[in-house]
Amino acid sequence: MDNTTRAMAYLTKSLSQKDQRAPIPFEKYVKLVSTDPEKMVRNVFQVFYDMVKSYVGEGIEEYPRDTL
Repeated sequence: MDNTTRAMAYLTKSLSQKDQRAPIPFEKYVKLVSTDPEKMVRNVFQVFYDMVKSYVGEGIEEYPRDTL
């Protein structure tokens, strides 16, 4: 099995084991969104940021003396 296949299998398994919320009726969802839209609706950049922070480690500094 190559690295890509193993990585995809790991992500699929770990995502399926995460806490998943129970489904709610659409009317309840609309009410929740209307009372607190910033909490209930996230844009794609926020979701992508959370995904990267969740699955990608800090790593090591390859060039410690390099400054901007």
